[in-house]
Amino acid sequence: NGKILGSGFTASNIIRGENGSVTENPEDIFNSVIVSVRKAVEASGIPYPEITGFGIDGQMAGIMGIGSDFEP
Repeated sequence: NGKILGSGFTASNIIRGENGSVTENPEDIFNSVIVSVRKAVEASGIPYPEITGFGIDGQMAGIMGIGSDFEP
């Protein structure tokens, strides 16, 4: 029915360079997703095996490249 049953949020750690560049540490991005998912699942009160769908959204077009070993 599209009802939100739980949500989680973790703030980004934005790194601003002297030349005006803006970046994030790939490990920080990955860990913030893991922490946010855990918060959302805990807030829902639904056991992991019963979860049938999950949506993740983030501001901007953040892309983190990973290798075949799932490491940045």
